[in-house]
Amino acid sequence: MHSWGLRSPSDRVDPFILMDIRVCSMSDVRVGQDAAVSASAPAPVCSRVSETAPIALAIMAKRPQAGKVKTRLCPPLIPEEAAQLAHCFLLDKLEQGRRLSGVTRFVAFFPPDAEAFFRTQAGEAFSLLPQRGADLGDRLVDVSDRLLGAGVSAVMIIGTDSPTLPDAVLREAHEVLTRDRADVVLGPVDDGGYYLIGLRRPSGSLFHGIAWSTDTVLSQTVARAKRA
Repeated sequence: MHSWGLRSPSDRVDPFILMDIRVCSMSDVRVGQDAAVSASAPAPVCSRVSETAPIALAIMAKRPQAGKVKTRLCPPLIPEEAAQLAHCFLLDKLEQGRRLSGVTRFVAFFPPDAEAFFRTQAGEAFSLLPQRGADLGDRLVDVSDRLLGAGVSAVMIIGTDSPTLPDAVLREAHEVLTRDRADVVLGPVDDGGYYLIGLRRPSGSLFHGIAWSTDTVLSQTVARAKRA
């Protein structure tokens, strides 16, 4: 999932911005210090939310088709090589998701006709959820709203373009959503985007009208959260 800044966390930034989106004061934004690291919506494909896993982990993923993924790497790569790289990223992220305990796992896939491909890749550890919407913001709203509407207490959304993301970061995000009950968790990167977003309630305003693929994605999202 390109364009919304999901990259690997950098040692130059704190791993999380945690906030209660019901407040407006900057003093209420807590920044992690461990730099080491709609009612009418259909149910997800083949899925029921586990009563013992109140948080959903959703991996936003695109079918690795030559000429459709990692196009900014061509050149130096040829389209087939870029697709192979994207496929490796996908497999790595699925394996990481399997290692994370205490979650119900989903792959939010695109395009909509790629269900069979993703079922063979993800196996039974993941339920499948087709991405819907005209743009990335719409798709993020749809995925988060559908999962939160299905009864989970929170949702963590990541992409596949963060191959060096440590397992510990996902575990910490899970912990702060459950222990600290932060309404929003953001994993910032130094290019102005984020590699992870966690939500405890539907927050469509965080995604609509964002200038995706720019260095202001994170700052716009934080500003929206503080106004919500």
